[in-house]
Amino acid sequence: MLHQGSSYSREDVQWTCTATLPSTLQPGSTDVICEGHSSPSGSYILKGSCGVEYQLALTSEGKEKHPSLARDMERLARNQARR
Repeated sequence: MLHQGSSYSREDVQWTCTATLPSTLQPGSTDVICEGHSSPSGSYILKGSCGVEYQLALTSEGKEKHPSLARDMERLARNQARR
């Protein structure tokens, strides 16, 4: 996955993320994680501390080609939802 700044201002960067994926995968969730200035959860964001976390998901074709992986991913998602 390629992440690049698409526009900039004095205090902010607008990011664009692109990827070329096989037909068995598709983008899942995407989260931007930043660190606060005085603590990890602080309200003032430390410049340069942001990163992107993402997950990939199987397409219908991927689920057909990799049924055991699809079951494992569904089981993991159910366990995370219970937390």
